[in-house]
Amino acid sequence: MKWTWRDTIAIAAITFVVSAFFFRLFWPVPQLIVTPDFGRSDAWSFSFTSKYILAQNLKQGVLPLWSRQLGDGFPVLAEGQIGTFFLPNLILFRLFDVVTAYNLALTLTIATLGVGMYLWLRVQNLSRVVSLFIAISFAGSGIVIPHLTHIALLQGFTLLPAIMAITYMWAKKRTWLWALLFSLTASQQLLAGFVQASFITLLFAAAYYLFLIRHEKKKWPLICQCAVAGIGMAILSAIQLFPSMEFLKNISAGQGFLPLNASYYSFPFADILTLIHPFIFGSARDGSHMINNHYAGNIFWENNAFIGTLPLVLFAVSLFIKKRRADGNRFWFFLITAAVALLLMAGRWSPIYLLYSFWPFNLFRVPARFIWIFAAAILLVAAYAADKILQSARSRLLTVLITSVLFLLNIYQIGSLWWNYHLIEPASVWLTRPQLATSLTPDNRVATILQVAIYSEEFNKFGWLHPDFYHLMRNTIDPNGNVIWNIQHHDIAAGRLLKRPGIADSLIYADIKFDDNTHIATVSAFAQKLFTVMGIDSIISPAVLENTSFMPIASVSANTQTLTLYHNPQAVPHAYLATHIALATTVEEVSKRLADDAFIPGKTVLLESTVSARLTGEGTVTMTKQTDREELLEVDATGSHILVDNDTYYPGWHAYVDGVETPIFPANIRYRAIIVPEGHHVVRFIYTPTMFVFGAWVSGISYVVFIAGACLLSFSERRNESKVQPRASRRRRNHDR
Repeated sequence: MKWTWRDTIAIAAITFVVSAFFFRLFWPVPQLIVTPDFGRSDAWSFSFTSKYILAQNLKQGVLPLWSRQLGDGFPVLAEGQIGTFFLPNLILFRLFDVVTAYNLALTLTIATLGVGMYLWLRVQNLSRVVSLFIAISFAGSGIVIPHLTHIALLQGFTLLPAIMAITYMWAKKRTWLWALLFSLTASQQLLAGFVQASFITLLFAAAYYLFLIRHEKKKWPLICQCAVAGIGMAILSAIQLFPSMEFLKNISAGQGFLPLNASYYSFPFADILTLIHPFIFGSARDGSHMINNHYAGNIFWENNAFIGTLPLVLFAVSLFIKKRRADGNRFWFFLITAAVALLLMAGRWSPIYLLYSFWPFNLFRVPARFIWIFAAAILLVAAYAADKILQSARSRLLTVLITSVLFLLNIYQIGSLWWNYHLIEPASVWLTRPQLATSLTPDNRVATILQVAIYSEEFNKFGWLHPDFYHLMRNTIDPNGNVIWNIQHHDIAAGRLLKRPGIADSLIYADIKFDDNTHIATVSAFAQKLFTVMGIDSIISPAVLENTSFMPIASVSANTQTLTLYHNPQAVPHAYLATHIALATTVEEVSKRLADDAFIPGKTVLLESTVSARLTGEGTVTMTKQTDREELLEVDATGSHILVDNDTYYPGWHAYVDGVETPIFPANIRYRAIIVPEGHHVVRFIYTPTMFVFGAWVSGISYVVFIAGACLLSFSERRNESKVQPRASRRRRNHDR
């Protein structure tokens, strides 16, 4: 491939088309994609709000290591999908307001995807017009546009074509410089925060690399390069990888999902018909896309394989085109790749479903996401067919005219299909404080219950045709939107949940019964006690709560739906002193101890092991400072106490009493506690995660070594080229003589 001004124009064309699609998000007023999802809007509750947290922290000059407002305390950086160290995120969310930065991030992501695909085709010496056509088809496909609600997923997969292009050049050049470039790009994909995208990409890249070097006799030097590249990718991303590995140890499925869960959201073979038309089975937008059991598959935005009519026709034509040997080899490689990807994305419906019982396939859900490889492989085959047809054309002018018309028709088809798909509304509407939130303060801790059934009922019937319903549901203060209003929420919207909070919540929600017909709910005395122990003083529900001590204090209605805010006057404070211990080492014992009348919230604490302290007397606790990563408390006690801090128990937290570190132990299943002796004391809790600090050092040193190594390799290659060129010139002169 020789780069010319025509390639620059092609990349500018990709950028222009993508920018034209997203322009309405910026002008005439800033807008947001707030498309709903099952039980909530991933676009709002997860994608936008996670980047909102990132922006707020970066603008304050700190990293989002921990959020006390989510899930009673949550390690947002370690969970990963916030994408803290992904370079575009660091730049955009530091420099721009959060709405502009978020919309720029989406635009840049899709443009990068298109440009990456263009480069991948061009390094294979396919024509510019074919490369441009396929690049825009990929960027506007059914696997991309419906996923605009999932920015972390897109930012992960957006580098797939670029990594494939680098893999191609690495296999052809076989130099260490390309191996280092692969490490850098692959590490950025990991830092985007969607590890499944990296896993799928690396599988594809490994198969592609082996295919490209299949005729190489001495493979050991290349295998060594691969090993170094893999290690380089890991250590460059260690600043994220190490905290995430620690996070995995503290979640329910840290060792991998059970086969049934690992195959959730598989791709039903019938959905292959979406290649013909994206809405062949209906649209999620108007509720016509029927979902019987979304865990089994049949999810519009996960299973839509549409790549455009013309690419599909070209794929079919390629099956009948006579090919040269080289073209035939790569045709068969991508055809086989598409077939394997289809089997993988079919998950539980596939004859190789047992694969999801084994590591590393059981680390992830949604096998349907192998559709990214499936679609890319089909588009590659279509590109080879289009390039072959253009090469055999006799009239260059006629070819240019026909390809231009088909190219414009393809853009028109993509635009007309997807332009009105998403729910896009002014950002000011969604950033305005909801009515129920005006009755809450930063000191309140909120739990939202029973909203998922109401939300899903509307979503399944009407999609997002009735935006007013979703405006009302903003009043549920559903996580993670609560962060925008500076309100603490008991729950969190995250890809993976911590084990301890999961156990505690399962005990609560198992004792809440809801009648679909009357919209009346009963909260058992046991569940009410758990709400109290966990310091939840505010409950929002679309159901009427009967026979509880919770008091309704505010409500908001629209049409026939009402949301009510209840107050729990018995909720314990964020920090308190306990003088009685209930010991429990199993979930059954936990339930028994909590249900016991002897367990008094605010006085009794549930522990998992005995403590060597005699608890007596009375005392008071005063919170003097509270941030995401630090708490300062003053304790006055007439005897020894257990200080309970209703913030999540998690590695990396340290406690100091009068400057002397003291052990932290788990309390009330999910929170943390320390022993405080008699007298007046200053207690400090601070979050300094060792794995993050260690990862930061490893990544920092690795980048220095990486830059130095890249400079040395580049200098060495240039020097070798300068030696080769004079020799070649002398040989040509001698030949002329």
